[in-house]
Amino acid sequence: MTDSFPHTPPHRSISPTPRGNSVDDVIAGLIPPHSRVLLVGRQSPDLVAALEGGGCGVECLPPGRGEVKGGGWDVIVHWGIPLEGEPDLNLVRSWLAEGGKLIAAVANASHGARRLGLLLDRLPAPDESRPGAVAYGWRGLTDLLEQRGWTVADAVATVADVLNGLPGPDQEGESLGEAALPFEVVEWVRDQPRARDREFVVVCVPSDPNGGVAPTPIPRPAVDLPRPDDIFARERRQRDAEVKALTDMVQRILETVDHQALLTLDASVGDKAAAATARLAAERARADAVAAAATNTQQLLELRASFGEALKAAKVAMRKEANHRVAAERHRVALQYRSSMSYRLGRAITAPGRLAGRVLRRLLRRRPKGR
Repeated sequence: MTDSFPHTPPHRSISPTPRGNSVDDVIAGLIPPHSRVLLVGRQSPDLVAALEGGGCGVECLPPGRGEVKGGGWDVIVHWGIPLEGEPDLNLVRSWLAEGGKLIAAVANASHGARRLGLLLDRLPAPDESRPGAVAYGWRGLTDLLEQRGWTVADAVATVADVLNGLPGPDQEGESLGEAALPFEVVEWVRDQPRARDREFVVVCVPSDPNGGVAPTPIPRPAVDLPRPDDIFARERRQRDAEVKALTDMVQRILETVDHQALLTLDASVGDKAAAATARLAAERARADAVAAAATNTQQLLELRASFGEALKAAKVAMRKEANHRVAAERHRVALQYRSSMSYRLGRAITAPGRLAGRVLRRLLRRRPKGR
């Protein structure tokens, strides 16, 4: 299929859809030959012809009908109608044969043309040749399918430039030219993920309630679409070149200023170096003095500690000497007292009493016990 884009401004890089980049081509390439196929929603004559040419049996379920006779379909194609509507995706699962799959085709709600149309307050009109009336973002689409019990096994995206699909001049002749679309905006939108994915065609299989969660595949482009080299791209390259030239000029100016500053400072470098050397020598001398003072202080502390220990030892020796002298004096006084007349007279008077005491003690020791 090819698309025509009337009223497109002449500077836009719009080209017909290349072969393999239409929803019909993508769906036909995903269905094995000789499959039983049910088309739900939109029925494309080109798709029907391509499938029948591959030996497939094709039946159509127009929009508005929610039931189909029989089942056992190898492939069910869901195209051009909301996934939340009729027929219910849970019912669709029951129509599949064992190992069957669902192919859903929807427009990308985040395509660059829609983003630019929102900025201009002029969204593109739905295209009847595409599933444009049913649009989902990629994350919203995969979340919806997961909630309905489907697992995305494969995904293909038809691709188109972000300017492909924007409306041309309106009835008053207003054109969407460079003034309405600055190149910075167009090029920024082109850089965004999924901005060139126009439609998503996803292959789904029923989710396994006992299985793990498989990673969602990234949509691969249906064809290799080169980035347009249009007026917006040229303006971006020109702007980038101007910015680079200005940056280089500023860098050269800064280098020149730095060189002049170095030459100006070179004359005073010697004096400043000498002053710095003198300050360094003074700081070193002060550091040496502080270190010497610290050494002297340490020596004084050590001397004080040794003097304290010697003082303690002297006190102990003096205490011992004093005790010895007291004992000697007591002994001398005792000897002097015993040699005196008073001591002798007292001993003579008390001698009979002492003798009687000794005799009494002996008699008491010899006395038998119990008497």
